[in-house]
Amino acid sequence: MLQMTSQEVQWYDLGLRLRLASLWPIYDKNRPADQFERAGLEAVANDPKKPYTGMIVQGDKRYFKAIYADWAVTKACVQCHNNHPTSPKRDYQLYDVIGGIIILFPVP
Repeated sequence: MLQMTSQEVQWYDLGLRLRLASLWPIYDKNRPADQFERAGLEAVANDPKKPYTGMIVQGDKRYFKAIYADWAVTKACVQCHNNHPTSPKRDYQLYDVIGGIIILFPVP
């Protein structure tokens, strides 16, 4: 669902980006893209109720970037992540943090 929303938002070309990432990704595209994301995913794994936020610079633009915990909120989440053939982690339980939702938008 987040991927569909992200694609829809990108269509409007406002600079807003959404994506899922994990320290234990099933797919390579969901690995942390940089040190900020790695640190943020570690932070929300340790304290999931507190988002990891900061300002970053890419090229000549400034962005606000936030990472919120992505919880395994249904049994289907747990079963899929635990049973997927490329999953590096197979001991998730209901309400575990399985990664992060990353939000990025430009700041004037």
